Amino acid sequence: MLTPAATVAQTFIRNQPWHASLTPGQQARLMEQLTFVKGEKGDCLLPAGATVKGWYAVLDGLVKLQSTSAEGRVSAFLGVPAGEWFGEGSALKAEPRRYDVVALRDTTLLCLARADFQDLQEQNLPFNRYLVAHLNRRLGQAMALIEAGRLRSPEERVALYLSRVFWPGVRKLSLSQEELGHLVGLSRQTVNRVLRQMERLGLVSLAFGRVDILNEPALLNYPARGLSTGGAKSPATSSLLGCRDNADMNTLVDGSMAVDAGLRWNNRFASLGPSFHTRLAPHPLPDPYWVGKSRAVAGQLGLSDAWMDSPVALEVFAGNLPLSGSAPLASVYSGHQFGQWAGQLGDGRAILLGEVATGDGAGLEVQLKGSGLTPYSRMGDGRAVLRSSIREFLCSEAMHALGIPTSRALCVVGSDAPVYREEIETAAVVTRVAPSFIRFGHFEHFSARGQLGELKTLADFVIDRFYPACRETGAFDGNPYAALLEAVSGRTAAMVAQWQAVGFCHGVMNTDNMSILGLTLDYGPFQFLDAYDPGHICNHSDPQGRYAYNRQPNIAYWNLFCLGQALLPLIGEPDQAMAALEPFKTVFPRELDARMRAKLGLTDAPREQDRDLIDALLMLMAQDRVDYSIFWRRLSRWMAGEGGEPVQDLFIDRGGLDAWMLRYQERIKTIPRWDGAHQMLKTNPRYILRNHLGEEAIRAAKVRDYSWVERLLTLLERPFEEHPGNEALAGFPPDWASTLSISCSS
Repeated sequence: MLTPAATVAQTFIRNQPWHASLTPGQQARLMEQLTFVKGEKGDCLLPAGATVKGWYAVLDGLVKLQSTSAEGRVSAFLGVPAGEWFGEGSALKAEPRRYDVVALRDTTLLCLARADFQDLQEQNLPFNRYLVAHLNRRLGQAMALIEAGRLRSPEERVALYLSRVFWPGVRKLSLSQEELGHLVGLSRQTVNRVLRQMERLGLVSLAFGRVDILNEPALLNYPARGLSTGGAKSPATSSLLGCRDNADMNTLVDGSMAVDAGLRWNNRFASLGPSFHTRLAPHPLPDPYWVGKSRAVAGQLGLSDAWMDSPVALEVFAGNLPLSGSAPLASVYSGHQFGQWAGQLGDGRAILLGEVATGDGAGLEVQLKGSGLTPYSRMGDGRAVLRSSIREFLCSEAMHALGIPTSRALCVVGSDAPVYREEIETAAVVTRVAPSFIRFGHFEHFSARGQLGELKTLADFVIDRFYPACRETGAFDGNPYAALLEAVSGRTAAMVAQWQAVGFCHGVMNTDNMSILGLTLDYGPFQFLDAYDPGHICNHSDPQGRYAYNRQPNIAYWNLFCLGQALLPLIGEPDQAMAALEPFKTVFPRELDARMRAKLGLTDAPREQDRDLIDALLMLMAQDRVDYSIFWRRLSRWMAGEGGEPVQDLFIDRGGLDAWMLRYQERIKTIPRWDGAHQMLKTNPRYILRNHLGEEAIRAAKVRDYSWVERLLTLLERPFEEHPGNEALAGFPPDWASTLSISCSS
């Protein structure tokens, strides 16, 4: 016989909008796996620090999710009434909970086990659609909560909480004044006074301790009616009114509000059709502020300094105002992540505004990263944090200045809106620019689904726009799709060779992070080497070292193989696909040798012994963990005529270095010294974006000091120059730099 809780749970689950899409077997298994948590008023049902076991629903009762600061201050950040779910952001993670779940009355929770939740999330489309809408509401609540923390009057706080923080559709809250006080941080007496005022105005009704919302739109304007704010809405409330939920995930731009920045748009990717993307507008970012701008990228797009400094530009790149002529969308793709097929992914927090026509006719796509939920957000919140946005902004421009193919970054806009990661951080939007953001994963998506018409459309689009020579190839019996794979293989090989030469670790080389144009894309847990360690792992989310520095070339080839598999329905012959991958095996070592010879100032023709000379040096550097960038710059200065002591000081094995230097001097004796030095000084950068420098900029930006961002951008835009007065930023990392941890959390 079923217990009363189990009977209620069965009815609750059967009423979920996604339940009918399950097979009878799935429905039965789901019911068998349900567990319950019961508690009385005041009990901590799920304590912080306990391992998350799944996704929870309130069957009956009322809970508050609360956090405790290091100083012991307790604050509620969400109230969850009966009939609603919570904990979705942690339901896939075997990690400790970061908040307490406290019963405000006698409560029963239902738990959907993590494994079942994961199965539904991965396999059931109606469930995913439900999650998208569910998470979008949660984002709206988060926006409201940060505003609620700024509001001074109790009237504003109660109104905002009732209208925005409780779930839409839950109009009969059966909420007592005491419970509401717990949630908004006010006394029972104050809450009662405010509710009575609201009742007299017809906004709510009160009976037997129950709060019924009668007029939600008026509730948002409640303080403006003159009760306690002198007849004017507070700035916080005003900013919130323009920050509505993107509930249907297809909200298009209101053309009447569009800003004309003088840009011409082509929007060729948008023309591919709805199979490739979802049209929707960015989710607004409340109270935005500038963090950093690249004048160089603005110039490429045709945006003047005066316009970039305007308040309108700030609102545009926060996602709050549309650009006239743009066609915002989120694209769909799939991919392999850490070597495993991940299925459908997509732009989960990025909105492509469109393609801006440039003077050279090539066109540049403009994308807002961190601009809110999309249908492809999966378990994410659609936002990016200030920390990772600053890193991506600076590294994009640094890589471009180093001559490495990359997406660019126009600007970073910040906000005090909260974003929940390992800790509560603040939101930001970084505007990215590239000829195209098409990835290997776009091809994998349509191939895996058997949508061969769309696969061909995408391949033809890429060939016609970026690889027109593939139409005229005499190789592969004139097969343009095999020629495309060959061209992408060559570009990818050359890009990764440049990474290895400069000591760059990408950190997360999933196929969905690989550009079809051979661009460095998606700066997450990246790092430039400090000490030379071939096996260095920069991403602490990669404990097995799949994406370690010395594995990057092999991973790139593996990703190209996945691309080849995706294109195989178009290529036709497996032998042709394998042949199209072969250039990687020749282009990569050739390009790497050329880069390393340039670093050594070998300006003459290559010699057979050059590879041995390079390998012997790298072995010495790895043995003594020599700082990679400082060594190359000091060697460049030695070639330019300075003493050799600074180079020797980097090594423990002086004898080994001296022996190598003798070989090196013998090799360069026929090369004019200044020719070699000139080559080295424009190849080996003085300034790179080390982790600790990025961290300095992040720490300063968190207290609204953006001078570090500006200073680093100036250095990184011209990394081969000396920049007198900034010598410390070209020096060794401090001891605390080794404690920095970077991961996929961004």
